[in-house]
Amino acid sequence: MSIKSNIITSVVDRVDASYTGVDLYCLSVEKIVKKIGLDKELFSLQLMLREGLINAVKHGCNNNKELKIDCSLIIYDNEYIIEIEDPGNGFNLETPRYESELKDTSGRGLLIIGKYSSSFSFNSKGNKLTIRKLLNNGELTMSENVIVRDGSRGILKLESNLVASVLDNLRLLVTNNIQDGLIELTIDLSGISVVDSMGIGFLISAHNSLLKLGGKIEVINVMAEIMDLLKSMRIDKHFLLKGE
Repeated sequence: MSIKSNIITSVVDRVDASYTGVDLYCLSVEKIVKKIGLDKELFSLQLMLREGLINAVKHGCNNNKELKIDCSLIIYDNEYIIEIEDPGNGFNLETPRYESELKDTSGRGLLIIGKYSSSFSFNSKGNKLTIRKLLNNGELTMSENVIVRDGSRGILKLESNLVASVLDNLRLLVTNNIQDGLIELTIDLSGISVVDSMGIGFLISAHNSLLKLGGKIEVINVMAEIMDLLKSMRIDKHFLLKGE
C-alpha cells in the first residue's frame, strides 16, 4: 500500500528551455504555494525547483530556447515531489559532487538540492530528476537525511542517531525510494553513537523489503560498540556489516 495520501495540488507544465521560462514556471508555483498556505516553505521549494530547471536548461538543452522541459510539482498531505525531465542525452552520476571549491562559480546545484530535499535521484539515462521533500503534520520540514541515488543503488548517510524519534521520516524516505526503483542500499553510520531496538528493527525492515525485490542492504562505518550490539542480535547473519 502506498504511503502517499491525498493530493493537495499540482503544477504540471512544459517549460521553455530558457531562464525566462524558469522564472515564469516558478512564478506560477509561488502563487499556488501561497494560496494553500505554505508560504514559509517557498524559499526551499523554489530554490530546489530553480536549481533543477537551470541544470536542465544549461546541460540538458544546451541553452536551446526552442526546446521544452517537462516539469511537475505534486503536493500531497505528507510530502511533495518535483519531477524535471529534459530532452537531452543525460549524464552519468557515478561520482556525485558533494563539495565545491570557493573559487568555483558553478556546480553547486546538486549540493543545494541535497541540502534541502529529503531525497533526490536521476533515472538511468540521467535526464530526469526526481526530488522529494517530506511533510510532517501538514507542514514541510527540513530533513537532514538524504538518499543519494545512482540508478538502482543508493547511499544513506545518517545525520542523527538511529533511534525511535527519527524513524517515521526514515521509513518514508526508504519506502519512497524503493517505490522509485531502489534495489541496493548502503547505510553509512559514521559519526553515529547510538542505535536502539527500534533502529535495529528499521534496518531489518529495510533489508526484508529489498530482499523481496532481489536487492540488499549493507551497513558501513559501524563503531565498535554498535557492531558488538548488532552481532549479538545476529544481524550480521542477514546482511553485511563493516566497521569504521
